[in-house]
Amino acid sequence: MKPVQFLKCGINQQCLLVMLLLSLVMHSIRLQSQPENQCLPEGISFVTQEEIDNFATNYPDCNEIIGSVFIQGQQISNLLGLLSLTSIGAELQITDCPLLTNLQGLNNLRFIGRNDVPLYGLNIEGNNSLSSLSGLDSLHTILGALNISANPLLTHLDGLSSLDTLGGLMILFNNTQLSDITAMRTLRGIGGYLLIDFLPELSSLKGLDNIMASTISLLRIKASEKLSECEVKSICDYLEIGGLSDINGNAAGCNSKDEVEAACLTKIYSSEDALNQYIVYPNPASSYIRLIGTTGFKSHLSIYEHTGRLVYQTSRLENARIDISFLPNGLYIIQLIDNKQIHHTTLIKN
Repeated sequence: MKPVQFLKCGINQQCLLVMLLLSLVMHSIRLQSQPENQCLPEGISFVTQEEIDNFATNYPDCNEIIGSVFIQGQQISNLLGLLSLTSIGAELQITDCPLLTNLQGLNNLRFIGRNDVPLYGLNIEGNNSLSSLSGLDSLHTILGALNISANPLLTHLDGLSSLDTLGGLMILFNNTQLSDITAMRTLRGIGGYLLIDFLPELSSLKGLDNIMASTISLLRIKASEKLSECEVKSICDYLEIGGLSDINGNAAGCNSKDEVEAACLTKIYSSEDALNQYIVYPNPASSYIRLIGTTGFKSHLSIYEHTGRLVYQTSRLENARIDISFLPNGLYIIQLIDNKQIHHTTLIKN
C-alpha cells in the first residue's frame, strides 16, 4: 500500500494557486463560524481618545463584542466613536477617565454580561468629571453586577431609566453628590447583594421600589447621613421575609433595621408604587412557559436571543401556554408590551 502523499511543491504557479485556494477556504470557514456583526472574542481596551474615535473604521461591522470592553485613559473625553455597539458579551468597565462627563456614544447598547460569570457586568468607577449617565438610555439588561462608585460629580442615575434586569449584585458607593436614584424604578430584580454605602447627599431610596424582594440575598445600607426614607416596597418586603441586613450610620428613620421596619408598618403602597408584577413560570424551562400575573397585558410578547435577534412573538397571552421547545438551550430576553409600557425579563431554556 502506498503511503498517503501530502502536498509538496516548489514556488510555481500551480502550487501558489492551490495554496491560495486553501487559504480562501479556511478564511471562509472562519467567517461562517462567527456572524459578521459579532467580533472581538478576546475583548478590547481603550486607553486613548484616538482609539475610540477610530473604532468604527478599524472594526466596521462590529456591533456585538463577544468579550470585555475596558475604557480607562487620562485623555478620554467622549465615547462617540462607539455608537455602533449594541451588546457586550462579558463586561464593560469605565474607570479612571477624568475628562469624561457623560456616556454619550453608548446610545445603542442594549445588553451586557454573561449568566455564567455573575461578577461580569457594568462597572463605572473613579471618573472625576462624570456628571451624567446619559448615553445608556437603551440599556435594558445586565446579566452580571452593576457597580457605580467614586464618581464625585454624579448627582442622578437618569441614564439607567430603561434598565429592568440585573443578574448580579448592585453597588452604589462613595458617589458624594448622588441625591436622586428614581431612574432605577424600572429595575425589577437583581441577582444578589444590594449595597448602598456612603452616599452623603441621598435622602430617599425611591427608585428601588419595584425590585422583587426574592431577588435580593443581602441588604446593606450604611454611612449615608441624610438617608431617612428607606421604607420603599422592595426593602419592606425583603425585611418582612427575614432577609439578612446591615443598616446603620444613616439619618433617623433609616438608622437601623428596627427603624425601617417601623416605618414600613405605617406605609401604604398604591398601585402606582410598583409596576404590574408578573412571573415567567417555570424558569428555567425546557418545553413551555406560562405568564402569571399578567392581567393587564393585552398587546404582545416577543422573545429575543441575548444578541437582540427576534426568535418568537405572539399576541395570544390570556392563560396561554407558550411552546418554547423549538428554541436552542441558552439565555433569552422576554419583552412584554402593555399599551404604553414595555417590560423585559430573562428566560433560561434548558
